Amino acid sequence: MSEIVLNAVLHLFALIASARGEEEHKACHASVEAYLRQQVRIGSVEQYLGLYDEFYDLSLALDEKARKQAAWGICDQLRGKLPRQEQFVALAAVLTITSGSGAEPGIATIDGIIAAALDIDRKDFDALRLLILHPEDYTALDERFLVLDDGHLHADVPARRLSMPGFRAQWTLTRIQETGTLILVPTGRGHLTINGQLAVQGKLHVLPPGFVLRDSTGTGIYASQIEAALTDQAVGSQLVFEGRGLDFRFPGSDNGLHTFNFTEGSGRLIGVMGGSGTGKSTLLSILSGTLPPDAGQILLNGRDLYAESDSLDGVIGLVPQDDLLFDDLTVRQNLTSSARLCLADLPRDELDQRVEQTLHNLGQLDIADLKVGSPLDKTISGGQRKRLNIALELIREPAVLFADEPTSGLSSADSFNVMSLLKQQALSGRLVIVVIHQPSSDIFKLFDGLWLLDKGGRPVFEGNPLEAVSYFRSAIHAAGGGEGFCPTCGNVNPEQIFNIIEMRRVDEGGHFTDERLVSPEDWHQRYLAHHKAQDQPETEPPPKDVPAGLRRPGLLGQFSIFFERNLLARLANRQYVTLNLLEAPFIALLLGLLCRRSSGESYIFHDNMNVAVFFFMSVVVSLFLGLSVSAEEIVRDRKILRREAFLNLSWASYVNAKTAYLAGLTAVQTLAFTLVAQAVLQVPDMTLATWAVLFSCGTCSCLLGLNVSSAMRSAVAVYILIPLLLIPQMLLGGSVISMDELVSRDSGDLHVPWYANVMPSRWGYEALIVGQYAENRWMQGQFEDDCAVRQADWELDYRVQELKTLADFLFLPDPPDDFAPRAERYLTVLVHEVMALEAETGLDSGLEMDVFSLAGFDQEASKQLRKFLKDVAKQIRTERSKSYDRISSLETQRLDELGENGLEQLRRDYTNRSVELAARNAMSLESIRISGHRLVQLTDLVCAPTHSAWGMAHFGAGTKKLWGRAVPTVVYNIWFLWLLTLLLYLSLYFHLPERLSKLGKR
Repeated sequence: MSEIVLNAVLHLFALIASARGEEEHKACHASVEAYLRQQVRIGSVEQYLGLYDEFYDLSLALDEKARKQAAWGICDQLRGKLPRQEQFVALAAVLTITSGSGAEPGIATIDGIIAAALDIDRKDFDALRLLILHPEDYTALDERFLVLDDGHLHADVPARRLSMPGFRAQWTLTRIQETGTLILVPTGRGHLTINGQLAVQGKLHVLPPGFVLRDSTGTGIYASQIEAALTDQAVGSQLVFEGRGLDFRFPGSDNGLHTFNFTEGSGRLIGVMGGSGTGKSTLLSILSGTLPPDAGQILLNGRDLYAESDSLDGVIGLVPQDDLLFDDLTVRQNLTSSARLCLADLPRDELDQRVEQTLHNLGQLDIADLKVGSPLDKTISGGQRKRLNIALELIREPAVLFADEPTSGLSSADSFNVMSLLKQQALSGRLVIVVIHQPSSDIFKLFDGLWLLDKGGRPVFEGNPLEAVSYFRSAIHAAGGGEGFCPTCGNVNPEQIFNIIEMRRVDEGGHFTDERLVSPEDWHQRYLAHHKAQDQPETEPPPKDVPAGLRRPGLLGQFSIFFERNLLARLANRQYVTLNLLEAPFIALLLGLLCRRSSGESYIFHDNMNVAVFFFMSVVVSLFLGLSVSAEEIVRDRKILRREAFLNLSWASYVNAKTAYLAGLTAVQTLAFTLVAQAVLQVPDMTLATWAVLFSCGTCSCLLGLNVSSAMRSAVAVYILIPLLLIPQMLLGGSVISMDELVSRDSGDLHVPWYANVMPSRWGYEALIVGQYAENRWMQGQFEDDCAVRQADWELDYRVQELKTLADFLFLPDPPDDFAPRAERYLTVLVHEVMALEAETGLDSGLEMDVFSLAGFDQEASKQLRKFLKDVAKQIRTERSKSYDRISSLETQRLDELGENGLEQLRRDYTNRSVELAARNAMSLESIRISGHRLVQLTDLVCAPTHSAWGMAHFGAGTKKLWGRAVPTVVYNIWFLWLLTLLLYLSLYFHLPERLSKLGKR
């Protein structure tokens, strides 16, 4: 309170006292002194009493009307300067002064004028006046008052009563409804202390948070008992939360939670304290239903938390120590998205009203439209962040609320505000259990119950927090062992508890040793003995009804909320939006300009030898973009996902929302990339196909990134892993390393090895190369015939000739040293190739299989083989001639339509040499190779036939066979990319990366 405000209050007191006359001046003086010492907490009051006396002397000269006007004016100034609770305290002090006015004119109404000037509700004013004037008139006191019933109170008393037989001090109290302030007046007999300080009979006392009342015998009445009596709520009447014989051990360790029993009910705030590593978070996990105990039961209204979890769905709320906020969303958006996931049965307007009311109740309305920001880039304060985290749980109104270190990292003022908020939630009927490390005295006194844990997870105390200090002091026989409060200020020092628990023994030299005076095991045994010795009052069986739990939306509803939340968060981050929208077109422009080269004055697409490189780099860019936008998505949401798993929200809906968002973003990025790059390089008729391939690659890469994000625990690890994922795709994509170099020379075919087939880059690059070569306008109508001619040329020039060469080897006049094994191999190749040619041409070689041996293959067999190969060559030439004629016919038709220059321009505009070389593998130094038992084609691969019915083929095949039907490579590869995407989706859905990561740690 400032000097100016205090001077105004003293002036007000002086106005009231001056109306009572000189004979009452001494009593008024004493009341003012009590106010200064007890409420304002000023030790040296002489200066202010002197100022009061000066105001008093000045006020004696005023008449009744002037006093009232002066009082109104002072109160009008105080309204905007004195906190509301202190206004009530000042009014109570005024009423104390006016209570002895008797029939003195003017005094009976001046306190009413003060109440009106301060805009104090008439009911609160009447309650205060009645408490001061008639605190022992039990027939006049109504349900706004609480009186002590020591066993002799008449049954017809209308006031609320607190039954405490044997308590040797009488008192009456009331609660100011507007502020929740408790004001007590000691009455009648008995010695009463409040937090260890003597309460003066007949005087008003404002009860501080976490107070304890004691009589001359030391019997205590705690704040929680008073609160329960005032709210018609006996502890546990609505909800009973009970732990029976709880026990838990971590594998291979004695740490965890040792035998623990408790019974708590609604309307209580429980503090869980202990040093580092004493099992506080473990206890919280067990009680919240996320870590099953090894032994014992946790019962909520008689229902087992683990065995009957479905019936207790949503009853428990958990506020973890870490932030659960989306940094890029506003305070209101964070709360609204959480509410929509938990309160699906509410209409949107009613839900919005609840959000606004929650923001109002938590004092967050003024920051509702501010972006939350990150802890390092703060927009709202730490205390406001904690309140918002608590609001995420409170909005769904759980019956039991757990909070893990809600004050960590906060200032003392913010810590008290957050704990006051949790206390209010307890007073509203919830059971609130808070893990806290080092509370201040004010926070400590807010608790209704205290659980203390020692090393290894051993409970050492369970009871009223204000008894904890005296319990431990008495246990070690400390001097003044029964004292729990500071005798001067009434504060409690929680550090004493840990100092006593961890007290060290002293050796003969007076030095502290490493051995504790009382071991954790001994403290735990004392706890068990003390708990067993306590009289457990008989209670009725707990009710089976449980407060309503969550009302989650369906899978589609959750998907919609997750998607909208993700989209809003990303759109709110301008840097993120800018980079992701400009990155793709910028890379496309850079790549296009570097790959565009013109040897003459004008750019000619056909002569650009970098188009194949551009296609490959386009695939790499799409993979990189997909990884970069997705790799941090899940690891960033890791803490939020724990909460959503705790709420049993759908993982499938979350994954679907992430996938849909990333697919949409990838579609935009790859489209921008394609349009810019195609414009620079002037790749004709490939915009849609290129976008479809790059989009498929990018989406597959996004799912790969989500899997990585699911497996990793930090964003740093994710980004370190990205090069490890990209480099193999670059090497095995078909451009950097020729695919035929990867195939084993004994495989018998040129099929792409499996480790390359799982690379999206291999499918994307092949689709673009083959697509541009086979489906451009020049090749339209002649691709099949062109391939037939090229394949016939290869058959005649290489395959048939190679078979003749192999046959001639068997009759060398001067055979080499390794003739026998080579001859055996060549004969094996000959028999397989002859069989293949028979199947392909329908001709009969006339050779029996047994002639293909060293003993059986003679000159006659060789002659027969040559005749067969001649027939094969003749048939191939015939078919080639037909295809060539069709090509010539088409060329003649085009020549007539376009002219010679137009035809050449068509070829130069729509074909590209680098793409043709890549598709045909024309740069290979070998055209044919013996692989296993077959001859394998190494050039003109785009024309080479495929035989597998499941799409297995060599790299660059023009078509793939699927269920016996030829499918264009572009279509097949896009389909296969989506198959890879589906497999990655299923991997993510079933948590395979996370499970493998955990297995690796083990």
